Formats: sequence, C-alpha cells, structure tokens
Amino acid sequence: MHLAPKVQRIITWRESIATLPDVVFFDIMRMYLGEVKTPFNKQKLIEELSSFLRKEENKRTIVRLLDAGDLKLLAAIRFIPHVSQRKLESFFARSCPVASLYERIVNLEERLIVFTHTDAGSGERVFAINPLLEDTIAPFVSLSQLLPSPDAPVQRAAPPLLLSPAQLCSFISYIVEHPDICKADGTLKKKNAAELEEMFGSTENLPLLFAALCNLGLLREAEKGWGVDWAQLDAFATLVPQAQYAYLCAASAGHFSRGTMQANAQLLLDALYSIPDGGYSRETLLWLSFLLREKSGDGDGIGQGRFARMLAGRGSVQSTGTGGDGGIMDSMVDGCLAFGVLYICGQCGGEDILALSPAFVEAKETAGADMGSPLPISVDAGFCVTVLPGLSFAQLLPLMKFLSPVRCDTAATFSLCRASAMRAFDAGVSPADISGALQRYSSFALPQNLTVSVQEWYTAYTSAALYKGYVLKVSADKAVFVEKSPLVSRHIAFKLSPEIFLMDFKDDREAQAIIKRCGLDFIGSVKGCGTERVVTGQLPLQCGGQQLLDTGDVPPAAPCTEEEREATLRTLRQALESMSLSPEQAEELGERINRRIVVNAEQLRGESVRFEKLEAGGMDYAGKLHIIDSALGAKSLVEVETEDAAEPFAGTPVSISRKENDTEFVLALVPDGTERVFSVAKAVRVKKLRSVGLQF
Repeated sequence: MHLAPKVQRIITWRESIATLPDVVFFDIMRMYLGEVKTPFNKQKLIEELSSFLRKEENKRTIVRLLDAGDLKLLAAIRFIPHVSQRKLESFFARSCPVASLYERIVNLEERLIVFTHTDAGSGERVFAINPLLEDTIAPFVSLSQLLPSPDAPVQRAAPPLLLSPAQLCSFISYIVEHPDICKADGTLKKKNAAELEEMFGSTENLPLLFAALCNLGLLREAEKGWGVDWAQLDAFATLVPQAQYAYLCAASAGHFSRGTMQANAQLLLDALYSIPDGGYSRETLLWLSFLLREKSGDGDGIGQGRFARMLAGRGSVQSTGTGGDGGIMDSMVDGCLAFGVLYICGQCGGEDILALSPAFVEAKETAGADMGSPLPISVDAGFCVTVLPGLSFAQLLPLMKFLSPVRCDTAATFSLCRASAMRAFDAGVSPADISGALQRYSSFALPQNLTVSVQEWYTAYTSAALYKGYVLKVSADKAVFVEKSPLVSRHIAFKLSPEIFLMDFKDDREAQAIIKRCGLDFIGSVKGCGTERVVTGQLPLQCGGQQLLDTGDVPPAAPCTEEEREATLRTLRQALESMSLSPEQAEELGERINRRIVVNAEQLRGESVRFEKLEAGGMDYAGKLHIIDSALGAKSLVEVETEDAAEPFAGTPVSISRKENDTEFVLALVPDGTERVFSVAKAVRVKKLRSVGLQF
C-alpha cells in the first residue's frame, strides 16, 4: 500500500520515538504528559504525545520560542540532503564549537522539533524536522538563514584587475626563457624576482600562479628546471575563460587527481555564480559551497569525506589536501582573491564581504572579426610587439612560442629576437607562421626587415639539425627494401645516411605494428625508446550564468520578537512561582522552562521531575566526579572547561583512574576521537550533555 509522503514521515517519527532507550523515552513522556502510570502502552503514549503536538496553541508556542540559532540549525536540517550528525559537524565546524552544536541539537530533540531516523539508502542516522510541526515551522525557515546577505550596505570598493591573458602568457613565456626560475624550496630566485618585479610591477601573487600551473601539469620539471608543456597548454586554452580561471584557483589550493581537480573547480565555479551582487562573507561562501556539494549529489561516500577534509585542511603545492589548518575551500578563495576573480568590496560586522569580479563574468573568447579596429597588436621596426587588451588566452598562447616578454601592464610589451625565434623553430613554427600570427591581429603591414630577419634566422637554423626520435639502422643490402616498402617509407622523416633513417613513429606500439605488417622479420624489437605520452588536458566545466541556489527574494519573518519570546517564558515562570513545589522540583521545572521544553502551564507537574545533577564546577570535587562516572556508564557526552583553554573540550569518557590526591579521566574528543587526559580537581567545570538522537 502506497502511503502519502507526509503520512510516511509521521510513521517514521512515531517509530523513532518508540525505539528510544527507555530512560530517554519515559523522560520525554513525563516532560510533556506528566507521570507515566503503570500499566502503560508505548503506542498509546506516543498517540497522546502526537495529540499534544497537534494542538494549535502548543504549535504556536513551540514556534514562538524558536530563536535565531534554532532557525539556522533547522535550515541546515531542512536544506542539506540526508543530513547526518557528521554533516552538521562539518557544516558548522568554523562557526560553532562542537559542544555547543550538540547541546543545541539535543535541545531541539527534547523540544520534539527534530528527530533522528535511519536513512534507507545509506543506513546512516539522519535528522529531520518533526512532520507534525513542519508546516508550522516552514514559513520561518529558508536558505537565507544559511546564506545571509550583508545586514547593512557595505562600502563598495572598485574591483582590482582580473588576471589577464597577457599576464598569464607573459609569465609562461618568462618561464620558457628562465627554466631555473626557482630555488630548491620553490621560492623565486633573487635575480628572477627582481626581473619579474620590473616586468609586472609586483611578484606577490606569482608564486601562487606558479604553483597552480605546476599542479595543473602545464609546467613540468625538466633537466634544467621547469619546462612548459605546450600540448597541455593548448588543451587548457580550449576551455572557456571562466573554466580556465576556476582551474587556476582550484590548482592554487593543492595537487589533486584529474577527477578531483575537476570536482573542486566545478564546485568553485558553481559557488562563484551563486554569489549575489551584494556579496557574501567568507564563512557564508564556505556554507554555500557545502550546500552546492550536497545539491550535486556528491555529499555521500567518498565525495563527502573529501569535502569534510576540504573544510578541515589546507593543501599545499605538493600535498593531497588532507592536512593543514586552513581548508581547501579557503585556499581556493585565496586563489580567487589573488587572481582577481573575487575582491573585497567592503566590510559588514567586522567581516570582509567578497564579491565576484564583473570582468570574470564578462570574460569571453574573442573572434578576430569581433575585435574592432584598430586590431590589438602593433609591431615597430625594432621588433617590439605591443599587445593591447582584447586577445584571449587561446589567441595569445601561440604568440608566446616566438615572443619574449618585456613588460606587462595594461598593455603588454614583447620582443621578437633571434633566441625566441629559434625556440619557435624548435617547436615546429615556420617563418610564415610567425608572420601570419602577428599580421592576423595587426592593423598595419609588418616591417619588411622583420620578415627578412626571421627568414635569415630560419635559414641559419636549418643549416644544421640535432635530431631525437626513432632511428632505423639496416645493412646496405636491406636499405633498398626499406625505402621501397610502401608502409615503411611513408614514415621516413629524414634519411641520415644510406643505411640510417629517422622515423616519425609516434610510439613503440606503432613502430612494432608497422614492422610486423611489412614482414620485416629481420628487424628485432625497438631498442632504447621512451614511453608513450598522452595529452589528457583538463576536463570541461559547466559554466552557468545564474544563481544555483535560490535563497528567496527576502528573508523569512521571525516567529516573534525577542520581547514576545521573553514574555511567553515570563508567563510560564510566574505560573511556576505560584505552585507549591519542593526546591528540587521547582529548580528542575525552571530549567525546563529555560530550555523551552515547557510550552504550556499543564506541563508544570512536580511528579514529573526525576532530578539528575548535570553540572558541577569549582571546589565541588564529588559533584564533578559523580558526573564523570554517570557519563561513563551512560556513554554520554561531557563538556570540560579548563583554565588553559579558551574553549571547553567535549567528548565521551573512556576511563577513570583514581590517584592518591586526584582522579584523572580520559575523554575521546569529538569529532575525531582523539583521547586526552583531564584532572577532576583541576577542571573548572564539568557538564553532562543530554543525548537523544546523537551518536558518540
């Protein structure tokens, strides 16, 4: 029988209540229904609890007592798919101490607003909003509580210049001419730093750009330093500009596998397109990234594990991104700021507000016909080439094979010299290619002496040659057979001597296959040849032009004002004061009011109290020890405050060891399980945290 979704959710909630440990189950029943009399029926008690929650006045009061922290947590539970305890820990890792997060979750469970159940797909315990309250709560919960826009108008600043194709190409061209640009530790050599300072005006972000190029495989270690992989660069240039920037920013965070690099770059790109015009704080941007990851379906299994590490550890140039102290997403944001993709447009509440550069959104490939007039390149008689803005990375890259960088500002200046031309000839560029590439983007005819000089350099270049490749050596009587064979002769690149041929085989496999097909059984296996190299390039990215998460036009209204919430609590406290109760009963019921468990005066029943000491501190040695003992037996979470730490520690007690003048206990700290020893006597405060659906 097929049930309506809401009916199924109600059944799931009822089952979650029924399967609670008996101690927790009866505590909840006493708090809402009063003393449980025997004999009892669990299902009947759950039905009575459901009736309590269905009353409109009770629902209104429950919602009225929600504060901003409750609503933010409820928004996370509502909008993060299959939201587990692990996901909530990752999501709030930067903004909320783990003990405070657990305490708020447990409080919402005690108030019957959220519950846990086993997810059918993953088998993991996940949180959900109580279906009996979800319709009443929904109007007050939205994505804008997780992705808040700046509260007040920020002081907007002009965006800095985006890393231009000319700057990127100039840096690549410089590395081609100076392969030993770096010291052994990866920092720029003093001489190279000075030259780059003169060329770019600043070297502040060049080490990060260098790291990104290395991590993308666009630069490779060579015998004398670093070399440019032109094939990989050509493949990279085929990506749209936004994807190029996303990959550079992602690669600035660390070295990853090809698939992981694509996932990180795509996540970053999606996040960038989801930033509103008013900008986001860095923390909000991290939350946005988390939600986008979950929305894409990469929130379970390996993907979620990697994202948790992204929030937990910063990757370095050579790292895998699983350690450190800043977070990979943080590092990618740093890359965006360094390369001008993001900029600080102002401040709000002491936080920098980050906005997306308009130049990034507007970046596009430019066809020759779209560049207008005059065209962006001019060449003077001294072979000085000036490149004005307008050419894309794909259009500029071929020019870097024969141009040498001089200065890069708004306009980039290059020179064409004998050394740079020789470099181009080595890459298979002909004099006609050089003249054609320059003329294509120039409004005026090239200087005649440039064409003549390039041809003279080429004549000198071809007067001698140094070859590297497959060499076929045969005896004199077999040479004719090789030259006459149709399959073999077409692969002869150059006849070095009557018995020695330079072949253009792509790899060992092709060489062996052709030899076998020709029946040249007198030729053995390939000797002394390198391995085949495949150019993979970067995987394409989806570049959207609109926000991928709809946060709504306006934030939802608050359930009530703070004054109205306090008035509700004050009314309940006055009702409690009018009752004749023991001090212990009055204290416990007052604590329930403070925890907002009590929503009407009928819940103020003295017989429902089962007093348990949950907190002790200072000189109360016996009280602190009792709480630790109790938490050890119940496997409950405790919070320990010490004098030498700014934040309290939270964890589950593992063992207690009694010493001569003190007692030590071991906590398995959350969320990573690291064990730490504490002294009962030296603990400033020990607090046992309630646990309903949390798993420690």
